[in-house]
Order: sequence, then C-alpha cells, then structure tokens
Amino acid sequence: MSITGGAGNALTRSSVLAAAAGGVGVDVALGTAGASLTIDSSIISGGARATGLAVTTGTGNGTLLSAGSATVTARHLTIAGAGTAIALDSSRTTGLISAQGNIAMTATDSIVQGATLRKNNAGLLGLVGQPNTASLTLTRADQTSTPEALFVNPAKRNYHLRADAPAIDKGQVTADDSPTDVDGQPRSAGAASDLGADEFVNTGPTAAIAVKTPSPRATIAVAFDGSGSLDREAGLGGGIAEYRWTFGDGSTQTTSVSTVEHIYPRAGNVVAQLVVVDRQGAASEPATAPLALASGTAPTVVITRPKPAAAVALLARKRKGEKRGRRAKISFAGTAKAAAGVKTVVVSIEKIGTTKKTCTWLDKRKGLVKAPCAQPVLINAKPGAWNYTVASSIKLARGSYRVSAYGTDNGGAFGNSAPAKRRIVRFTLK
Repeated sequence: MSITGGAGNALTRSSVLAAAAGGVGVDVALGTAGASLTIDSSIISGGARATGLAVTTGTGNGTLLSAGSATVTARHLTIAGAGTAIALDSSRTTGLISAQGNIAMTATDSIVQGATLRKNNAGLLGLVGQPNTASLTLTRADQTSTPEALFVNPAKRNYHLRADAPAIDKGQVTADDSPTDVDGQPRSAGAASDLGADEFVNTGPTAAIAVKTPSPRATIAVAFDGSGSLDREAGLGGGIAEYRWTFGDGSTQTTSVSTVEHIYPRAGNVVAQLVVVDRQGAASEPATAPLALASGTAPTVVITRPKPAAAVALLARKRKGEKRGRRAKISFAGTAKAAAGVKTVVVSIEKIGTTKKTCTWLDKRKGLVKAPCAQPVLINAKPGAWNYTVASSIKLARGSYRVSAYGTDNGGAFGNSAPAKRRIVRFTLK
C-alpha cells in the first residue's frame, strides 16, 4: 500500500501483506504534501528483508523546499513478519525558518514485532536549517514476545492470537477504537481487550463419551473413555484441562485424563454424562451414554457333596464272591442359583500337594494331570441342582483333595458368591 499525501487516510480491520521479500507493507512517502493515516484493528506485514510500515518525508524535493509532515495514529495494530517493523525517516528535509517534514506516530494496544528505526534532520550545527522530528510513541505495546508465543502460525503469516498468547487481556478499548477486531468479532470492553488486531475468541470444546466395557455390569468396574473429545485450539495453547463425569447413579468425578472407571452398586438403566473444560475455562455441552447394567453378582454355587473334611472311600465294599475291590462311585453335587438364571457350572478338583508352581488336577478324560496352579482344569457340571460323577475308568490316588465350584449366569457374570466354606471343600480319598 502506497500513500503519497492527503488527510484522512485510514486502514481499518484490514490485512496488508507484502508478497515480495523486499516489499514494504505500507509505504508513506511524502513530498511537499502532508498526510495523516489512522490504522485500527489491522495487520501489516512487510517482506522478510523489508519494513512493515515506512514513513518518509522530503522525497523528491531536495532539502530546502517546503516538505509535508506525516501523522500516523495506530490502535490495535499487529505489525510482524519483517526485520524492521516501523521506520520513520525525516532526514531528507529541513526548513530554513521552521522545521519541515516532521513525523509523529503513536501506537496503542498494539503488537510490534521487529526493530523500530527513527531518523531526523538535526540541521547543520544550528546554522543552516531547523531540526525536525521523527517520533514514535508506543503505549501498551508488546515488542518482546516471540512470534511463536503470540501467533497461530507466523511462518505462514497467520497472525491470529494463540489461546495462550501473552497479549491476551493486556489492552484496552478506547472511545475511538473499532468495536470489532480484524475479523469483525467484538472486542472485550475495558481492560480485558487483547493487544493487536485480533481479539482472541475462545471456541468451547466438544465432549464425546464411550463405554469401553462390553456388557457392563453392576459391582464390576465399567470403563469410560472421553478421548474423542475435541478442542479446536488444542495445539495452539488451548486443549482440554478437565473431564467432568456424571455417572447417573448420583456419583461424580473430575479427572485430568480422558479415561475413568466406575463401579455401579446395583443393576438397572442409567445415563452417564461427560462435560469437558478447556484451558481457557470454557465448558462443553454434555455428551451422554446410556447403560443397561446387568447384575454383577456371580451365581451362588454351593457344594453339598462331599461334606467338608469328609473321608471318601476309594474302593467300594466287596460283593459276595468278589476277590478284588471295585473303585467306588465318587460324585460331587450341589446347588446353583442366580437372579439372571444359571447358565453353566464348572468345578475344579485338585489333589493337594506340596509344590507351589505345578498342581495336580483331575481331568475328566485323562485322570490326574500336572498343570500350572494358576490354570486349574475345569470340568463342566450339570447346572441347577448340579452334579458330576467321576468316570469309573479314571484312576484316582489316595490323599487329600480340594473341590472348588464356579458358575456363570445368563448375563455373563462368572464366579461364586457363596461363602468360602460352601464353595471350596476339602476331602480325603482313603
């Protein structure tokens, strides 16, 4: 943009970017005519090897002729992208009787990135020519913050403010200022206004909630995931700071991470809710997730045979005329109940030994086998009034045994909620 004279020049809510590396963003070059320029809520960016705003008086008319003066008033100016932000040069003109070609610039509530240069003609030892001025007054201006700390993408000349820019809330809005910023967004009133052309307006985050536990159940931890929540300024100084969970059973929790677990005390239908809050304090609308909670209580599986500490005969009584003993019929039985109905019952039968890593388990087809103690061999029993009888072909050894029972209900809950002495029974084969 080139200005060569005239009062009332104005640059309002505009962006002026020099395309060439040596291009000046706004060039005010005055000869005999004076000029005034008002800049409000605008961005000026000169080329990388040039100047953003250059004001020169006395161009093309020598040093002794009358030269026009320049007045520049800037409010909420962002000037960036060039090594020299502002260059004021009145050194080319002088007046014999009075100063000529003076330059006066004021800038308030602005961001000035780059050097500010001022040159004036001081006259010749006070004998020839009157000294003139090239003055720059900055009020509430940021000249020290780095472009990366201030702007969304200074490398691509995006000079909108980051969410955490140090220029936010450091300015004011005066009576003559534009009520809106460079994008037409309203400025905050009073001391809460931002420096520069852009008034940062935070965009609230968006919440997303997912239930990560398949077939959620009461009394068993249910996992929730809010990582799908979004904040538009996440990479620009914003991001989600809080996850506010409401679980639908009267319980709430606030976390700084996107995942959480919650245990519901009873079965039923509930609606979980998530609200996320960004680093600027804006809260999202709630995201919801309905849950149908099945019972989490495992079936009650009671062992009724053998009795605790029972001594079970390995051999049956001899019949009349028998010369050798027969293997006794060895069976296990009990009851299984669940609110959702019992689907399966399994038992494990362990011959108690002394090793800690390898145990001896009863396999219904192979007999006694060795297997890791943490991986018991499970045998299916008939559910309800359950029972299991060891096949007569299976060889068993005398000694101490332990039988444990477990159940699965129709909702998938596995385990045994019976008292320990009813779900695990020791007995002896003799």
